[in-house]
Amino acid sequence: MKSELNARQWALYNLLKNHPDRYLTQMQIVYALKEWYDTSFYNDQFHDSATRHLLTKDIRVINQSEAIQKIIISNSKGVKIASSAEFEQYINSEFAAIFRKLARTRLKAKKAGLDGQMRIVLGKERDTIEAFADSINRLKAARLNAGMKLADVARELAAAGENGIDVSLLSKMENGYCKPTESVLLILATLYGAEARFLIDDNKMDTGGEKPAQSRLQTAENRRCDLRNQLGANL
Repeated sequence: MKSELNARQWALYNLLKNHPDRYLTQMQIVYALKEWYDTSFYNDQFHDSATRHLLTKDIRVINQSEAIQKIIISNSKGVKIASSAEFEQYINSEFAAIFRKLARTRLKAKKAGLDGQMRIVLGKERDTIEAFADSINRLKAARLNAGMKLADVARELAAAGENGIDVSLLSKMENGYCKPTESVLLILATLYGAEARFLIDDNKMDTGGEKPAQSRLQTAENRRCDLRNQLGANL
């Protein structure tokens, strides 16, 4: 069988084979094989050095080689050719780490799948789940930064004469289904301590042309919002 290992990798394998009963640290290996690995690094920088990355690559190549039947393991103790008992402990630890990573990945995928869905906050406020940074609406971000709940904002708007704007309507404004009137926008800017022009998310604006289904839904919602704003102003 033709070997795909280079001379440096064979030297590494033979070093480990000649010390079957002990772990060798990566630093010990490098200094034992000075003719193959660069040692011109500060010891406290070894972890991030090109030498350590090369050694790690060599270990991986040896383990993937069909010419080598032995299994090299690496852990906090160092590097060695594994015994059957050591390999069993090592592989169980590896599988446990894989399963933990898989569980974390599944949780992230679950969160991503919830993006844009509605939820109930504090038993009554409707809110949209925002899984990604680019889905955060400016109105909502400003309100959260001001430490206000939707119900608080609705009360402040009513006190300022903007009747008919409830939690549901505010939520729709934050999620891009409604646009606040100029008077409402100015009050919100005062409440949140922000500039009015900052609170308008440009990518939510109507740019004309053919509208996808989501945009058509937003347009219909805007018409309903305008009607509710007008009714509220006349109360």
